[in-house]
Formats: sequence, structure tokens, C-alpha cells
Amino acid sequence: EETAPRRKKPIRKMIIGPPKILLAFVLSASHVSGSLPPATFLNEDYVNNQLVSFDIETTQGQLLSSDNTDPIIFMKYNSSDPFSKQMISEGSIADFVGMADFPEKTTFVFSAYAAEDLDELQSLLPVSPQFVFAESLDEIDVLLNTSWNSPVLTLSTSSGVATNRLDCYYGSCAWPDEQDFDLPLLNGGSGCSSSEYPSDAASGSYVIVYPHGACSPTDAAKVASKLSYNVIVVQEEGEDLELISSGDDVDGLNIVATMISYEPGSEIIDSFEAADNGVLNVTLSYDVVPGFFASVSAGGRLLEIGWEKLPTLQMLGWAAQWLEYKSSLETTLSSEEALVVPIFEFDLMQEAASVTMTLPVSESDLRAGGFGAMGVEFALGCDGGQDQDCSIWDHCITFTADCGDGEENLKNEPGGASDEVGRWVTSFRRGVGHFLTDASPLFKKIFAGDDVDTPPTCTFKIQTEGEPWRATLSLRFTKSDDAEAESSLPSETKPIIYENMATKFAGKEYNENRTFEFDVPEGTTKVLLHALVTGHGQCEFLPSSHQWIFNDNNSTIFSSSDIAYSSYMLAGTPFGCANRTVEGAVPNEHGTWYYGRGGWCDGMDVKPLVFDVTSEVEVGSTNSLRYYGLGYLSGPIGKGDEDGCGGYILMSSNLA
Repeated sequence: EETAPRRKKPIRKMIIGPPKILLAFVLSASHVSGSLPPATFLNEDYVNNQLVSFDIETTQGQLLSSDNTDPIIFMKYNSSDPFSKQMISEGSIADFVGMADFPEKTTFVFSAYAAEDLDELQSLLPVSPQFVFAESLDEIDVLLNTSWNSPVLTLSTSSGVATNRLDCYYGSCAWPDEQDFDLPLLNGGSGCSSSEYPSDAASGSYVIVYPHGACSPTDAAKVASKLSYNVIVVQEEGEDLELISSGDDVDGLNIVATMISYEPGSEIIDSFEAADNGVLNVTLSYDVVPGFFASVSAGGRLLEIGWEKLPTLQMLGWAAQWLEYKSSLETTLSSEEALVVPIFEFDLMQEAASVTMTLPVSESDLRAGGFGAMGVEFALGCDGGQDQDCSIWDHCITFTADCGDGEENLKNEPGGASDEVGRWVTSFRRGVGHFLTDASPLFKKIFAGDDVDTPPTCTFKIQTEGEPWRATLSLRFTKSDDAEAESSLPSETKPIIYENMATKFAGKEYNENRTFEFDVPEGTTKVLLHALVTGHGQCEFLPSSHQWIFNDNNSTIFSSSDIAYSSYMLAGTPFGCANRTVEGAVPNEHGTWYYGRGGWCDGMDVKPLVFDVTSEVEVGSTNSLRYYGLGYLSGPIGKGDEDGCGGYILMSSNLA
């Protein structure tokens, strides 16, 4: 998970039916080196999350104000940038308007750096009250032009040709370094046959090809990939640049592949005749230009959209879905009656942050006060206040509570400890993320023991792997709107400890000795099973399912597939996590955040599996449960087996 930047799988519409699976783990150790999207540093006067004020007159005669109570997304179109041009292609627009859970409360404001480009936008986008157009963005323009920059990828040669370029889909190919200077460039003819390529060029050399109808640009790139040449493809005359992709084959090209327009490509090819030994030098770089995108939250605060990596309008849709989620969460937090206990306040997690404290309330106080639920509110941030200041890699974050009556912590890595209360995953280089996760079944981990009248003293720990992130976390005890509602706070929380607590899921050994006996006291009215389960390593991108059986009753199986199918069985699918921005998954991250994963998404809380198992236990007696996992090497349409998914599973589970 940490060896190289993730570059996987192409944009396509989600197809109803059995999804294909990415066997991404096969390639995880052999990625070609390459950079991620270039960072374009913002003006130091810019402050993320700052309040903004504006009035924008649209071409439809509306007045759009910062007093708007719903989110606003801005796009300022630059037709000279191939990335932006690809964003308004027919396929991109169709994918955008066809998004599941389209963000219906957000207004999308489209502007352009040239009047004719605005006309083009209006002619291409469908008529919708959510899509408005503006010749000037007034105060937003000031920010876009002076504070908010975007990269335009460029290519230049020693013969004096300079042009913009469109790199291969981020998932099929390596990306070049942000700046590669004076690389030898050779002529590869049409590129459609290996016989046209130089026979004596070193592996990794750059070759320019011009298929022009003899084969497709992607086919030419595939030939270059087989020869281990990086490739520059010249588009046909009069045609827009197109996105080179290897389809479902993850990292299928395994080279740097980029495309340039016909005119500059022809100039480069013609200049080979005058070049020494038939070799030119090429430089790949980028220009920093006034920004293309911005957003304003429902509270009127200016926010970054994220990293410009996938040239699709869905980028704006995902950002809008997340803004609407954020607005809904903030409404919930401000409207519900809650007793809030702050634990961490923007504390640095470089490895871990820890605090020992006595809670300001006892269990009996909470129950007498009508508090019937416990949640964990968590916000993720980083120093500097801008996305580019955040760490690049994704890691598990675990929140544990040692309140004096817990089992021994059986794990040393983040996630899976017996005293775990919550789990999240950091984003790829984005400094946002705000979550509220129900943890009511784990109430007695905090209020452990029999003394219900004394506030507990606990050591709380928030931990991730070495990179510096900031954590803000509170426990929230809430009341139900229904005075007759049953409390969700249990009288006992019992960690499930198996004889076999191995995490490696690469064979039947994983499921051996996974039984647990427990007593259910007289008077118990409900029993819940609570589990935090995530797959990593090779299990990150392969489906898995997790089952529990009580008292050897094989006719009743509690399975993750029954209540969280998309979280586990869509691991490895193209947009498994992009489709969860409505649930809080942070969009437009620096890595391949959009692929489905094994029970988690980058920049999101791990949703606990919670089953009501009351019907399967005998009150007043000793009961037993058995857990087993299944892996799906052939994807969710295949049959699961105990051979697993080749990686490891982090699991903490409890009975309440």
C-alpha cells in the first residue's frame, strides 16, 4: 500500500449488473515511477475556509449571492487546456448529468476565460436550473486570478516547438515527473507496428508516433508499452485530443503516454530531418495559470475542490455531493440535543496522540438525563490549511479507550485492537474530512465496570502511521426526539477474543479456531454484534465477506454482504468509493481514491457492521459464536472461498 503512487483504472459509466474486479494487487509492487498531479501553490493571502461575499449576475438574468444557503461550485473554462477541454466532452457531460444521487441542492456556475468559450459551454450543457452561466465572477474572479492556480501540462522540444498536452488516464499509465528536461526523443513512425520503432533505443526512451487512421492512439500506446518506450501520440488533423486508456487493464500500459495536437506534432516530426543524428530533446513540464475551479459551502465559505486528476465533470459532482453531505452533518450537529465531551482538539498525530482524563459525567447521570446514544465526532486536518500541505499517503486511524476494565490490547498496528472505539482512513493529500459515527454498542468500553455513579478516568489514544495529521475528536451523547424511544446504550460491552487472532487472510488457516463463548445475563432484552472490519494489502481491492453464526445454527448467518454489500463486495470496482461521497468520502484526492476498497474508503470513517442477534442467543445461558471470512478472487459474481484475498484483515468485534 505504500510502495508507489496508485494509478489504476479508467473512467466509465457504472453498469448495472455484476461489476468487474481489478486485480490491482498483482501490480502494486511494480509501478513505474512517476509523479502525481502537480501542486500549484496558492497565494499566501488565500485562507482556506474563509467567508466570502459576492453577487454574480448570470446570463439567464439571475442574481446569485453569497447569501445562498446551498453549496455553489464554480468552473471557469479554459479551452486552451486539454484537461479542461476533455471535461466538457460529450461523454464527460453524459456521465456528469447521469450520476447516481446527483447533488440536487448545488448550483453549478460556469464561466470562461473567453466569450466564445462561454457560448460553447452553454451549447453543450443541458438546460437545468442548477446550471447557470456568468460572464464575470466578480469577487470570485479575484480569487481565481490571484490566489487559486491550476496546472496546464506542457511539452516542448529542442527544435522550438511548444504545446499543451493531455496525459493518459490516471490509472492506465505512469505519469511523468512534474518536470522532465531534455529527454531524448525518437521518431516511431505511425506507432502501429513494432517494426516502425527504433530498434536500438534504450528502454524508457521517448518516441513520438502519428497513427493517423492506421490504428487508434490507444493501440499505438499499447505497442509502445510492449517495447517499454514512453510515447507521445500526435492526434489526427482537426480532432480534439482524446484520453488514452488501457480499459480494464490496471496499469496496462505501464509507460508514460501523452497526446498532442496535429499542428505542433507535425512540426516536431518535420524537424527530425534537421536534428543531429535524427534525435530531438523533449521537455515535459507545466504552466501555472489562473484557477479553473472553486467552491463555496452552504455556510458561505470558500473551499478547494481537490486535485485536478480525472478530466471529467463528475469531479465537480463529487465535490458537490460532499458539500451537501457536509451541510447535512453540520445541521445535525447544531440541531440535536447533545452532551459533548471534547477529547482531542487539532492534536498532532505523528504516530499517535494520547490524553488521560476523567469524563465530566457518570453513567448514571447520562441514563437519568435521558441520553440514549453515543457517537464519535471526528475531523481530520493538517498543518498549513491547504490540501497541498497534507501528507500524500493513506493510512488507518484508530481511536482507542483504556478505561480500566478492558481486555489486553492484542494489536500493535493501527486498527483491530480490543479497546478500539472508532476507525477512519486518511485521505490522499486533502485536509478535509468530518464524520459522526454511531458507537452506542461500545458505550461500556468507556463506562466500564460496575460503578455507574463515578465518572470514569480513561486514557484515550488516536493513532495513525508516521505521517503528520491533525485530529479533532469528541464523544457525543444524544437524546432521542421520541421520549418513548429505547436507549441504545448497553449494560455490557464484551470484546470478542478468538484463540486465533491472526490477520493474514491467504488460506484456510485464517478461519481456524474462530469461536467464542459468552454468557447472556438474565433480564437481557437485546444483544448486538458490533464489528469494525477492513481489508488491506491484496485484500484492499478484492471482495471479501464476513460471517457470524451463533450456537451452531447454520440456518441463520449474519453476513456483511446482507447489510454492507457495496462496502466489501465492490472492492476494486471503478467508482466504488467515488459513489460514497454522499456518505462523506472525501472527493478528488491526490491518489486513486475512487476505486472501491475492502470495507473502507480513503478520507472516510469505517462504518461498523451492527447486527441484532437477539433471536439467536439464549438468555441466562452460555452461548457460542463462530466467525469466518470468505474471499472472492473472481469478483463478487464468483463463489467465495476460504482461501481468502491474499492480504490481511483488521477486525475488532464486540457483543453489546
